[in-house]
Amino acid sequence: MLHRKMMTVEQARQLILRHSQVGPSKRVQSEASLDHVIARDCTAPSPIPGFDRSPYDGYAVRAADTTQASRSAPVQLQEVETWPAGYWSDHSLQAQTCIRIMTGAPIPDGADAVVPLEQVQHDPQLQTIQVFRPLSPGDNVSRKGEDIAVEQTVLRAGHVIGAGEIAVLAALGLSHVDIIQPPIIGIVATGTELIDPYADKALRAPLPYGSLYDSNSIMLQARIARWGAQSIRFPILSDQEPDIYEKLTHCLQQCDILVTTGGASVGDFDRIPAWLQSIKAQVLFNKVNMRPGSVTTAALTRDRQWVFGLSGNPSACYVGFELFVRPLIQAWLTQPTAPATVQAVLLHDIAKSSPVHRYVRARLRYCAVRNNWVVQTSGLDKSGALSSLLNCNALLHLPPRPLHQPPLSAGSFVEVILTEPGSYVSPSAST
Repeated sequence: MLHRKMMTVEQARQLILRHSQVGPSKRVQSEASLDHVIARDCTAPSPIPGFDRSPYDGYAVRAADTTQASRSAPVQLQEVETWPAGYWSDHSLQAQTCIRIMTGAPIPDGADAVVPLEQVQHDPQLQTIQVFRPLSPGDNVSRKGEDIAVEQTVLRAGHVIGAGEIAVLAALGLSHVDIIQPPIIGIVATGTELIDPYADKALRAPLPYGSLYDSNSIMLQARIARWGAQSIRFPILSDQEPDIYEKLTHCLQQCDILVTTGGASVGDFDRIPAWLQSIKAQVLFNKVNMRPGSVTTAALTRDRQWVFGLSGNPSACYVGFELFVRPLIQAWLTQPTAPATVQAVLLHDIAKSSPVHRYVRARLRYCAVRNNWVVQTSGLDKSGALSSLLNCNALLHLPPRPLHQPPLSAGSFVEVILTEPGSYVSPSAST
């Protein structure tokens, strides 16, 4: 493992996608499908509306009775019935009559237009209305199937179900829908120095000197949920546990993808490489031409379970997840796997050069004054830094730069990978 073969980020990503598979489908109640991905095209078994109906409170009329109506010479019609929504009668509307009708009620036989309530003058004693303008057949009528036609495809496979989609499913009487079952992703932090921040306070106070709270597992849980998967956070494993291999294998048996953080490098107590060898996993890659997180590892077991060995350094762990685990989740859920990128204006100089690709935590926004995307680093650019994850919504991709090249100056256009869709448009027009 000391002689790792380096590959590019894109080579590593394509290797993951080459071995990826779409997840299995599962039938669930429509009301429980929110934020899931639909597995199969969904067609309408019936039209919406299911009948010609009134979109307003008003009067159902025969358009032919109103052809001579005007403001100076209104047409008078006799009110014969009142139809609330949900009511139906086989009564056919006769000439010079009208039916008071409520929003959503069916259009009576014989009627072919609706005049809104506020556009007539009603005489409650005589039960008549006066119409002040002519109507044409179809005026103010919601036609059967005008919204959704029978057998129309209303949801395509791969579509993420939101509140509006659930409303449509309910309106069509579709109580169940097939979704892609999200992957179950296990998270294991390794490191003798780590303490669970959510453990009983009596067990963790004061924090022993040299120890630190495990933040990577918590961050990974949030990122996994963000991209539509489910997670299990397993207990922290000490590097020196004699049965660490057995415990890792036990964790793997409970999930589709196991993500470890820490222990993937070449230190004396980095146990992940040897464990992968012990379970005869196929290591797809274990060294990537990037910083941070160059020793990020991806492997497949004989049962086609995935293992990702991410760095124990917080920023490197974040970058490794975004570049490699996230595309696998998206492939599983039939979502676009290529990273969404934009060209943005760099707001400050970057003097540091590197012979490898760098992925710097950054803050991206759209600036109305510049009429362009702008980006700046979000904190300390070190793999072990946590502060750079604050306000981070993107990764600034910096290709290799020879040491003799001048610094990357403010105003340069740079490639930025979007990690938080929907968070980029600035409400202000600040520079």
